[in-house]
Amino acid sequence: MLGVWLAQSVMTMFSRRPDADIAEALAHADRALAIAPDNPVIMSAASLPHRLFGNAALALDLAQRANAAGGGDALFGARFGGNGLWASLIQAGREEEAIEGMLASRPPPEQILSVAYAALGRWDEALMWAQRATATYPNSFLAWANLANALAALDRLDEARDAMRRVTAMVPTFTLAYYDKGARLGWRNREKIVESQLAGLRRLEAP
Repeated sequence: MLGVWLAQSVMTMFSRRPDADIAEALAHADRALAIAPDNPVIMSAASLPHRLFGNAALALDLAQRANAAGGGDALFGARFGGNGLWASLIQAGREEEAIEGMLASRPPPEQILSVAYAALGRWDEALMWAQRATATYPNSFLAWANLANALAALDRLDEARDAMRRVTAMVPTFTLAYYDKGARLGWRNREKIVESQLAGLRRLEAP
């Protein structure tokens, strides 16, 4: 769990020593795997630091094995998408496969479903799941930023600005440049995914 939260702190730009935290996150993940290599919760947890900063192929393999063992959702729960498999598949360019699996989950992970549809340019579906995510997690600035992005991509700019006001109320220091940097870390500079997470938000900042 320490490896998970260190990785999360770097991805969300809250780490004050990102290089050291990345190395430590990977070390904790590998130590946990050495202690309990076949534990699905450990495999699920270890997949996150590796997806972000280590061996992406290993991350996908761990997430698939955890999911097959029925323990992939144990870390954070299915709705949050904590099993790691869906993000690993999206990062690998297998969005359709990720969507099929997520739609079969109960409850479905709304936020990551929105990300997957956005990466495919399917904005109506991206918006639908973003709206559901904000209903489930009304205090998540990431959910509201995702909603604003989908609304703006569909040319619903006034609604998008309203959503962004929710974001800045929660995080007054929010900037697009900051969000861009976090998205690139979170998706390992996969341009297709990163661009889809920023396309609408850039429209809001255009003169």
